[in-house]
Amino acid sequence: MKAEIIYASLTGNNEEIAEIIQNQLREHHVDTNFTEIGQADAFDLPVADLIVIVPYTYGEGDLPEEGLDFFDDLQDVNLSGTVFGVAGSGDRWYAEDYCKAVVEFDHQLETTGATRGVQPLFIDLHPEDADEQRLDDFTTSLIKTATQLGVYPMIKTRRRGYGILLLTTLALIGLMLVALSLGRYQLSLSELIATLTGQASVSPVIHNIVFSLRLPRILAAAAIGAALAISGTAYQSIFQNPLVSPDLLGVSNGAAVGAASAILLGWHTVGTQILAFALGLIAVLLSVGIPRLIHQSSTLALVLAGIVISGLMQAILGLLKYLADPESQLQDIVYWQLGSLAKVNLNSLGAVLPLLIVGMVILLIMRWRLTVLALGNQVAFAQGINVRLERGLVILSATMLTASAVCLSGTIGWIGLIVPHMARIIIGENTKWSLPLSGLIGAIFLLVVDTLARTLSAGEIPLSILTGFIGTPIFIAILLSKKVAL
Repeated sequence: MKAEIIYASLTGNNEEIAEIIQNQLREHHVDTNFTEIGQADAFDLPVADLIVIVPYTYGEGDLPEEGLDFFDDLQDVNLSGTVFGVAGSGDRWYAEDYCKAVVEFDHQLETTGATRGVQPLFIDLHPEDADEQRLDDFTTSLIKTATQLGVYPMIKTRRRGYGILLLTTLALIGLMLVALSLGRYQLSLSELIATLTGQASVSPVIHNIVFSLRLPRILAAAAIGAALAISGTAYQSIFQNPLVSPDLLGVSNGAAVGAASAILLGWHTVGTQILAFALGLIAVLLSVGIPRLIHQSSTLALVLAGIVISGLMQAILGLLKYLADPESQLQDIVYWQLGSLAKVNLNSLGAVLPLLIVGMVILLIMRWRLTVLALGNQVAFAQGINVRLERGLVILSATMLTASAVCLSGTIGWIGLIVPHMARIIIGENTKWSLPLSGLIGAIFLLVVDTLARTLSAGEIPLSILTGFIGTPIFIAILLSKKVAL
């Protein structure tokens, strides 16, 4: 990452501020260029990833005279893809003109298409120890914004991003074909191609195996895996917490309670979806609301609240199992708890698939906004985002995805937690890339797990058991790699 620091100083205060920012950026291994504003050329700025301007305010709100040309040239420069911040020293004696130049440069940089990485910072005269801490927060926010927006990602170009997504998509299609051929009745490649192309020579038995048994299950595995991974990515971004997942926030258990309640009431698929969604939404609202009630916003508070609500939902689920008819209803509830795709058919898939598609489309459309929302309310407001509205829409969409997945397959753990981290390690923090990649990896992950579940033994292994055995070492490896900031 390359940063351009441009300063204007009369008394030396702003030069000292700029030097502090430079040292702090260098501590984060950011390459910095330090330039006095009279020597700076605005047309050289597009090569920088970060731009920091530290101007003084002259007289009664005037810009630095030596920086007027630089200021005017900014309006003719396109700085899209660049992150900026403005800080400066001033004298509070000037009242409404206090640090006015900082505000003017901030507005001018905004017109260039650059992204505001942090709100303007005002310092009264000489920077004190407390100001150094504020400057540290200033530079940290800049780097965080640049990292999240893809200025300093693992992915450097659109070509590489699309290349990774294309390769992952091809891998998913290939694995789906392999899964179609595997089972107790194995199919050769020629038999599979003949069946899929509708050749008359294919026996009715093989046609039934492919289209009635395996294809709906494989499509469901891919859709559910993608849904859980995308919802996990959305939750982790919206709550700015790497440990958040549908499981941890109680969404999965809440949705399972809704599905179990629908089973006891004898409701069909639509009613099951409604109750699963409602209970899942209640669970996530409770998990988020408890830290706010106790005025805590830390990662630990949210994790503990999620554990509490998950425990409550598990207790309710236990009560429903106790009340259920052991001959029929209890078996169905246990099915939801352990997770399985054995009962999936085209009708059940068709009933749930529209909601899965709608939820995914909404989150994919909003994926770039998720990146901004992950940077905190201050940055989001600075970008003109209606934080409350869009955060609510993201939570509703992610909850709908989780609830719909639970309706179809029951509770499946780990996917919403580990897959988002895997995607970010591969392609970077920017949700423009990591969200669709999470969906593809999630689809591959559950497809592989489901294929193992139906082929490893004569009896079918519940999906949650396999995801636990596979997901635990993967998450431990992610933690050991220090890619997750706790």
